Amino acid sequence: MRAPFARLPPADVTFAEDLARRGGLAIANADLYSQTRRVASGLQATLLPQDLPEIPGWQIGTVYRQAGRTDVGGDYYDVSGLDGGRVTVVLGDVMGRGVDAAVAGSRMRSAARVLATQDPEPEALAGAMDRFMATEPPTQMASSVYLLFEPERNDLAVVVAGHP
Repeated sequence: MRAPFARLPPADVTFAEDLARRGGLAIANADLYSQTRRVASGLQATLLPQDLPEIPGWQIGTVYRQAGRTDVGGDYYDVSGLDGGRVTVVLGDVMGRGVDAAVAGSRMRSAARVLATQDPEPEALAGAMDRFMATEPPTQMASSVYLLFEPERNDLAVVVAGHP
């Protein structure tokens, strides 16, 4: 009587072991990619404001659409209200993609929000951000647009700073 399973030749066993190793590596890589993407997506969410200030007589709307193949990068924006009805707007672009760019953008957005409470004038904010980047560089290259809107005076001040 024949055995239900015949022995495989050594070459077939080697092939099956290699196939199993490659399959396991593919599964491990997919899992690592998913974990990294979740972390980067969480960081990306910190680059965008959760709510927008209310300005009497104005409506503020925002849309964020990531360019390229990935939705994880260092682009950020913020809108915040200050005393006297003033509003600051910050738009930024950190060079690069992935977790490093998202971390850098998150740090820059947070720094800009805090520094704007000290002196919201765009020139002062750009200078403060430049000093911040010189002492604790979150990235090699970044660009930002800073706006200060004063609805009472219908006045808008703007500064563009960063890499070309």
